[in-house]
Amino acid sequence: MRKLALLFLLITTYQFAWADQAFDTALSAAKTGDAQAEFNLALLYAKGQGVPQDAKQALDWFTKAAEQGHAKAQYNLAGMYATGQGVQRDDAQTLKWCTKAAEQGFPEAQFSLASMYANGQGVPKDEKQALNWYIKAAAQGHAKAQYNLGTMYANGQGTPQDYPQTLHWFTKAAEQGFVDAQYNLGVMYINGQGTKKDSQQAVNWYTRAAEQGDIRSQLGLGVMYSTGKDVAQDDKKAYVWFSLAAVNGGNGVTRVDANNRNVDGSKDAAVKNRDAIAAKLSPADLEKAQKEVAELTQKIQQNKAAK
Repeated sequence: MRKLALLFLLITTYQFAWADQAFDTALSAAKTGDAQAEFNLALLYAKGQGVPQDAKQALDWFTKAAEQGHAKAQYNLAGMYATGQGVQRDDAQTLKWCTKAAEQGFPEAQFSLASMYANGQGVPKDEKQALNWYIKAAAQGHAKAQYNLGTMYANGQGTPQDYPQTLHWFTKAAEQGFVDAQYNLGVMYINGQGTKKDSQQAVNWYTRAAEQGDIRSQLGLGVMYSTGKDVAQDDKKAYVWFSLAAVNGGNGVTRVDANNRNVDGSKDAAVKNRDAIAAKLSPADLEKAQKEVAELTQKIQQNKAAK
């Protein structure tokens, strides 16, 4: 049940600088049966803004708005039943309200519903239903749904295996900055899956993921440049990417081989490769490479902070 709860992110992130006035206004309008006001009031109770935090009151007002067809209220209500906030956890109620919100086209609900069916969390596992709801959320631009949909096409889950569709949906998610999609898109281009092999595109997507701190992509680039496989051999670039993997990684970091396949490994692999390449560089080239490592480290930190 704990995993099910993680599927839901309550839409309670609004910050009301004018919370006291917002509460009075929302309460007054909610008492007239205004669904949006009921939803806003529920948010205030859920966050404790302008009023003491009260999960039961939040549940009550989300329910009133949800029963009037307010999609965000329905989704939040599903989340409360999933997490047991203000009410006993209830899979059936979670499914009921998440489905209602999803049927109204609310993408977060569509994604959560798809994930429930994909993993058999709170419902019997049903890959066809998962595929159906991922498609709906993905079509609305939900990046994680796009990635998960691409994964289902890649694995033949709920549908025949279809690498061109995988490539299509990974590209959609990758263009929104979704790191796993960027990395896997790089893998597809390097291996020619669903498209012709294209090392330039592979480097492009690995680089975009690596600049967000993705260790797999950093190691992949390091391997490519150190071996000269699919790209011009370049020890300085290899040093840079292995260094970043060593700095940003931790024990258990993924290692990739010369064919860019995942291999179990650790930070030690990046350190070993970095040090071996450093011994081959001239002092001037090593200094330039270290400067680039520092610049990219700062960029990665900025990218992470911006999320």
